[in-house]
Amino acid sequence: METQEIPLPPYEETLTTVRSHFDGPNYQIQIGARQHTLTANEAFEDGGTDAGFDPFELVLAGLAACTTATLKSYADRKGWNIGH
Repeated sequence: METQEIPLPPYEETLTTVRSHFDGPNYQIQIGARQHTLTANEAFEDGGTDAGFDPFELVLAGLAACTTATLKSYADRKGWNIGH
């Protein structure tokens, strides 16, 4: 199955824009922000095709990314080498 590019407005420093649309069977959704895209979907047991993260996993991933970036920023300011 081919996916379509999601038209996004020009990137602006002060504006965060995320677009989503159904793109396939059973809850498959294409999500785009800036020049990036990803697929969200429900698991087989929830009626999806398991083609991507489910919405709850996306929320958890966002929290994990924010927490990790915050800890890295703090360690950098303190001069701590925390590795990867």
